[in-house]
Amino acid sequence: MRNKILHYIPAMLFIGLLVLFTPDKSAAQWIVRAQAPNSITSQFDQISAVNDTVVWVLRNNHTIKTVDGGKTWKRVLIQGLPNNFIVATICAIDRKTALIAGNTSFTGVGPGIVYRTADGGKTWQEVYRQTGNCFFAISMKDNKTGVMSVAASGFPFILLKTTNGGRVWGTQDIVTPSTTGGSVQHHHALYVLGNDIWFGTNNFKIFHSADFGLTWSTLRQMPGFAAIINSVYFQNTLDGIATVTNTDGVNVTHDGGMSWIHTAQPFTKNAFTQTALLVGGEGWFIPNPFDEFEIYHSIDNGNSWTGEFADSIPVIQGFYDLIKAPNTLWAISQQKIYSYALPAANKSSLPEVVNSSSKGTTQKRNFTCYPNPAAGLTNIQFSTSQKAQVSLTILNNAGVVVAVVENKLLDGGNYHYQFNFSHLPAGVYYCSLNIDNEHLETKIINTKN
Repeated sequence: MRNKILHYIPAMLFIGLLVLFTPDKSAAQWIVRAQAPNSITSQFDQISAVNDTVVWVLRNNHTIKTVDGGKTWKRVLIQGLPNNFIVATICAIDRKTALIAGNTSFTGVGPGIVYRTADGGKTWQEVYRQTGNCFFAISMKDNKTGVMSVAASGFPFILLKTTNGGRVWGTQDIVTPSTTGGSVQHHHALYVLGNDIWFGTNNFKIFHSADFGLTWSTLRQMPGFAAIINSVYFQNTLDGIATVTNTDGVNVTHDGGMSWIHTAQPFTKNAFTQTALLVGGEGWFIPNPFDEFEIYHSIDNGNSWTGEFADSIPVIQGFYDLIKAPNTLWAISQQKIYSYALPAANKSSLPEVVNSSSKGTTQKRNFTCYPNPAAGLTNIQFSTSQKAQVSLTILNNAGVVVAVVENKLLDGGNYHYQFNFSHLPAGVYYCSLNIDNEHLETKIINTKN
């Protein structure tokens, strides 16, 4: 089948298997970026973002990709795989590279296989194989280093690590903790942020490593009864959110999982929460798409939720996936791809740069933190002109890292993050930014008692 490039034009137009829309930025903030026609019955399955502009979507036996933030999309048939292979998950690494994983049968003996493309999805090479019916979850620290969980029937649960962009996976320099028979059963139940790894199991436990898998601790059990962890997401080392199968609402922590706050369901049906995100003082989650059709939103750190957005009529099912890129949320329903531009707070006074490794770096990087002093939520902005390894951390006055905001390889561009000081003691903190060999450090006054 010939690949079709979908061109963005200022009118609704059906091309190939997608309909593209001109975004109406004056209307709702959730914007339709692409749509499959009603004659296509298979749904969008999963979405994975490299950054705000490079996004891969999995749909049955195809990948659909944008490299310009959703203005144009390219659809590529996944070829060269076994005829009975069922693709279950996708992990995007860059605009040319991605991983897919699945099984030759959901009910058979497998095997489970992971494939990798380095040419935008034209060809795929096998990089890992495991006997048995398998479930894989993959999360990347950057475009080289990542972790994969493998839950195979009849075999112990294991964690694997790659240091070459997914070409090779192994157990070297990563330890699989004792999970008491539990395993990762959802692709969003494994999450990597810098050197921190979190994963949730099907026996209601969340594990955390602060040294990329060398040592592990078990977080405090969340309120409710034992069930499968659907998703785990931390915006830094303190503020996180998790969802559980067959349990309503979400669970939020502001102390790294030492305690959890459960918020009850805001909807009327007995639907469980599927995937949730926490960004600054706001949160978003999607319920089971077969029971509820809305995206839910919180403006108070996940304490209360309201239905924010529903897929347009005709509604067949709800939303299947929800993810965060640096400045954009992406969601997929059965037949549509949506984006949501995260809002930035009103800019106030510029911060004091107290240390810089090169003259003029402040202006070149546009490094700002605002408001400052802060009484809770702080916005952090910077830019890089080319692809670079970026580390963004928060330190207390003693120089101890209290949160890792970002630690990965980023493409050139402007970046905006939010950090919540609400659960840290008042005092002096430092926002430390490292871009390759350049270092910037900004003093922030936290006035929150």
